[in-house]
Amino acid sequence: MTGTTPTVGTPNAPAFPTTTGTGNGTTGPGIPGDMSGMNMEHALDTLYVPPLVDDRVFSRFRRAVQAHAGSLQRLDEANAKLRDLRDTLQNLCDVASVCRLAARGEPRAFCRAHDELECIAIDFPDNPLGPAESGMGVAAPNDNWQLAAALDLFAGAAFVSKGDTAQLTRYVTAIVRAIEMAVAFPLAFADESACFLGESAGAMPPALARRAIANATRRLLSNDTDCTPAAPARFTARLETLARRWIKANPVTALFDALTGPTLDETAITLRPSSGSAGGVLTLSLGMQSVDPASLVAMFTPHVPANIVRTQKGTGELYVVIPAGAHSGHVAVVQRRGADQFTQVNALVQNYEADFEAEWMLGVFSFIPLQEWCYPIAFTDSPWIHVTQVPASANVQVFDADGRRAESRNVKVNEPVTVTCSVYPPGSEANAPLAISATNGTIAARSKSNTYVYRPGNRGTGQIRLTWGGLTVTANVTAGD
Repeated sequence: MTGTTPTVGTPNAPAFPTTTGTGNGTTGPGIPGDMSGMNMEHALDTLYVPPLVDDRVFSRFRRAVQAHAGSLQRLDEANAKLRDLRDTLQNLCDVASVCRLAARGEPRAFCRAHDELECIAIDFPDNPLGPAESGMGVAAPNDNWQLAAALDLFAGAAFVSKGDTAQLTRYVTAIVRAIEMAVAFPLAFADESACFLGESAGAMPPALARRAIANATRRLLSNDTDCTPAAPARFTARLETLARRWIKANPVTALFDALTGPTLDETAITLRPSSGSAGGVLTLSLGMQSVDPASLVAMFTPHVPANIVRTQKGTGELYVVIPAGAHSGHVAVVQRRGADQFTQVNALVQNYEADFEAEWMLGVFSFIPLQEWCYPIAFTDSPWIHVTQVPASANVQVFDADGRRAESRNVKVNEPVTVTCSVYPPGSEANAPLAISATNGTIAARSKSNTYVYRPGNRGTGQIRLTWGGLTVTANVTAGD
């Protein structure tokens, strides 16, 4: 089987930072035997964010409260409060997942992440983080909780803020306060819940555990938000240390600084026309900015670079050729500098990975490495280009009547041969409808989409030819005895 595709020259992308994580952006990293004490039991994928409170810890707190509330004839009320508490914890993880979708390049996810983080900031205003204690290191992680969701939320805050330090500080501080309130009850009463249920031996006197759970139940039922119990000190210390460091310097903000430099103003950049397809030419204007075009590269959504070229005659205009694989979205015009462009970004990645290993292993950067982020989506003041997708490549498979691959084996004359096809980018066939033909037989569409049946009419080799606009793929089928 052979295929031909149109080619459009594209430059190498800037030397983006690399991470030492094992994720590849589509599947999760392998889980080593030592998870730094974590006891989470969930399948991992690119969007799954582990819970802030371990499921078993929350389950013990829930059952302890239910038991005491039942003795007060208030079980239904307690269940409603517990559902609200669980929903609050889950919502924070859901927003973290939306931040991952934004990093992958979903335009609606970027806007949704910005909106959700703004809502958190409105709900938790004006409660700044205190200074770190002198000489205090990073508190160790714990089996009862996991802060990967916090890391993802901080990363999302930096992504949507794109260099706006005030907004980043406001979002990160609010995230910290929201998390501390959400985890407070189940973590503060974790040991008492286990003792109350008889699931820990000798941790504390049972009478103390009973009184503590009774107190927690009454506070939960009375919705005493003015007196929420404090989260464990080690939890707060680790979370707030991560937050203070993130506000001071983080790899996402550092990436934007490296890409834009001190002089590039995206609001002055224009591209005309505002739509086209791969291979189309766009005229670029940098406004009045004194920037050498040779030092820049145009990065199309999701992460496809294109050279900026100056014409040699006429007005000396700048132009960009829309590269294959580009999608509709913002086009970021960014700096193309030397190998040291991302030195600080790499250093920050390594430092965070070393100091917050448990969070980094299960957080966004292990599943969607920073060099794979769709950062043009964050350039909300840059030009928006509608790119008409046309097929750039195709996958065609041929199966005999027994479901075996038929490209390298003989089939019988008149035997039905199933042909399946798909194109990349998905959905682009709508802009270049398929034309299909065959020699030495007949071919017809089946009711299933992108599936056809070829029947060789004589002995010999027939060729199935599939064409989408300028893309053609062929498959040969040989009929014999």
